[in-house]
Amino acid sequence: MLARPFQPRERDAVKRALKDFLSHYDSSPDQAAKLIAVGESKRDPSVAPVELAAWTMLASDVLNLDEALNK
Repeated sequence: MLARPFQPRERDAVKRALKDFLSHYDSSPDQAAKLIAVGESKRDPSVAPVELAAWTMLASDVLNLDEALNK
């Protein structure tokens, strides 16, 4: 997405963000269900809703970086 690998500091930040999202949605599974219910695609039932919600938010964060938007 950024046309380059993450720098070590960025990689650490992404890992922390994923951990935080997992923690948040683990304690609020109803919010995870609401998030993954949005959109045209059906969710893969083999992926836990909490995990899918966390990865969805992480992808959103990375895709919204200035560097990703302004390549």
